[in-house]
Amino acid sequence: MNGQLEHISSPDDLEGRLQVLLTAAAFFRFLARGFAYPHPGHLAQILTDIQSIPREPTPALTALQVVWSQVAEPALQEEHVRLFLGKGLCSLHETSYGDARRIGGQPVELADIGGFYRAFGVEPSPTQPDLPDHLCTELEFYSLLLMKEGYALNEGWSEQAQIAADAGFKFLEHHLGRWIEPMVQNIRDNVGPVTPYGTLAELLLESIQMECARRQVTPQPFSGRIPVDESILGDAFICPREGTPPN
Repeated sequence: MNGQLEHISSPDDLEGRLQVLLTAAAFFRFLARGFAYPHPGHLAQILTDIQSIPREPTPALTALQVVWSQVAEPALQEEHVRLFLGKGLCSLHETSYGDARRIGGQPVELADIGGFYRAFGVEPSPTQPDLPDHLCTELEFYSLLLMKEGYALNEGWSEQAQIAADAGFKFLEHHLGRWIEPMVQNIRDNVGPVTPYGTLAELLLESIQMECARRQVTPQPFSGRIPVDESILGDAFICPREGTPPN
């Protein structure tokens, strides 16, 4: 439907659509928190969040609940550092993934992502100076689009709702929907399926696929990760135990 709003014929239709949008927004925000560095208290918050989001259980969600309830926070911190920080095994940056379809290179992709953010008055937090293509930033932005669409629908602002819906469709088609699959495969290649970030990655992929199906988006996924020695991301590694939040 290219992001087009569905026809709402009754208050019940509106309520149902709002429930879908707000539940999805909360879930993508939860996924963003899951991939953030696990500072003290992070694990307890994740386990609380899982219980509070009104989403039907799936095998991926059930597996995550079981595995995360059995892990200790220090082990989670060590695994996050090993996998994701610096030039870790599994980059959480969109522009670390690509193939011949990524014609413009990193600067063009970052500019395009930044354009989405600016169009909705969003700037990355100065206290968390991640590049705009970081997974957590993209997930939080997509969650915001869902919230804006829901709010506009609830207020009867059809034009504003359409703008948010179109932006969500395009962001999935050109960004989130293209690189999550190779990123998840990258994680699969470096951790077992029954591990905290293994289960979180599978839940992320399932959620993106479900959202693409809901919006009828058919993105063209990238084939894999750009070799690390060709990447120009240049993440600086700073140990979070030294008191500075990681990138």
